[in-house]
Amino acid sequence: MISGGECLADKLQSWLQRVREKIQRPGARVLFLGLVGTILYAGVLSAFLVAKWCEFVGLKLNELGDLLAGTMGPLAIFWLVLGFFLQRTELQQNTDALEKSAQHQDKLAKATTAALNDSRDATLRTMLPRLTPSRLRPIKDGTIVDIRNDGSPVFNVEAVGSEGLGVLRSTLTSSDSTTKDWPKEAIREFTLALEKDAQTGSLTIEFVCLSGNRGKVEFIASRRERDGNEPFVRSLNEVILEK
Repeated sequence: MISGGECLADKLQSWLQRVREKIQRPGARVLFLGLVGTILYAGVLSAFLVAKWCEFVGLKLNELGDLLAGTMGPLAIFWLVLGFFLQRTELQQNTDALEKSAQHQDKLAKATTAALNDSRDATLRTMLPRLTPSRLRPIKDGTIVDIRNDGSPVFNVEAVGSEGLGVLRSTLTSSDSTTKDWPKEAIREFTLALEKDAQTGSLTIEFVCLSGNRGKVEFIASRRERDGNEPFVRSLNEVILEK
């Protein structure tokens, strides 16, 4: 059974713990110092008044006012200095809070920007074509290559051969302007021929995506071992969007 003395000791310890926690708060130590200083000053002043009580009672009003002004002046200056330190502590707290808020806002802005970039990239990927060679047909002066678009439609399509590969004909050079567009699941024909001394070449297909960005796909062509100038499309690089 807990005795009354132990219960009182527990309450006192709990009260001291709360006081200690409050004192450890920013600015609380300055306020505590001010209260302690005020109490000590009031105690000293009270002891002086008790010692000089007879003279104090016999003071005239103007003398009593001078005494009060003289005794309260140092206390007012003391609290004025303490107020300066309290204000500086509060300003430091506000500055720290603003810095933390700015850091949080910066992290939030970066996370939002990254999410928007990921969303934009995902949207752009859905607007890209997926061009795949579907059939090769050797002819006398080269090879006819059928390329199928299994992705999004593209517009203003142009085919350019380079590094020893020539584009002899394509459905893109037709007089019909609609052939400059490449709808989804549509097939376009290209007649390709490697130059005499070239072993490989590249076919670059440039276009405008649904997003309005320009892009390009590069096919790599190489010569068959048994044929003289018939190129063989063997790989397709990723779509590269141009800024």
